[in-house]
Amino acid sequence: MKNVIGIISYLPDDKEKKSARLKLLFSLLSDCHRIFNLPVIIVAQNWNSELVRVPWVTVYRYDEKLGILGARKELRRIFLESDYDNLIMLDDDSEISGSASDGKNYLDQIECNPGKFYEFQNTLLKLFAISREVFEQQDFIDVNPEKEEGFEDRVFVNILRHKFPNKRFIFDKYGLQESSISTADKLSTWYTNQDNKKMLKNTEDLINKIINC
Repeated sequence: MKNVIGIISYLPDDKEKKSARLKLLFSLLSDCHRIFNLPVIIVAQNWNSELVRVPWVTVYRYDEKLGILGARKELRRIFLESDYDNLIMLDDDSEISGSASDGKNYLDQIECNPGKFYEFQNTLLKLFAISREVFEQQDFIDVNPEKEEGFEDRVFVNILRHKFPNKRFIFDKYGLQESSISTADKLSTWYTNQDNKKMLKNTEDLINKIINC
């Protein structure tokens, strides 16, 4: 099987925040290479002259702001137009830890369970993996967390659970960990005091509506 890591990235205009986000991203790329040794594609928004000078990383630059949902949809499009079999998702604020052995165990679980979607940490799309077979059948639906419409990751994964219950696989994590801060992150490029309770309710309402249709 051919696997690829896909990262969505947005760099803020503020120089200090941009520098901090880039530092996180470069650390993530280094850890990805050490743990998985896989090619990486980055959907890069609001990047200027920032360069990633390693042959195993391909950067797709976008001048317009796609937003979280738009970036995820674009990553899906790029993946489905490639010749890779499975996509492993991360965000540019993800922090992963583990050994090459842990990475091999993770990839072996995909290899031994082909054609599925693979949950690493509940509904978070970080170290979540998905096969071409499943991703061709389900796109992200239009829910924008930046407008408090709900959490797009929870909606997407719950749709997969509902539509493809026999395709669900939950990783045995071994020593692999992902520890990004998410909405509490001071460097977040989308979170601006959104009402989390409202977003969670909107998320649950949307999931229930979709599942009960």
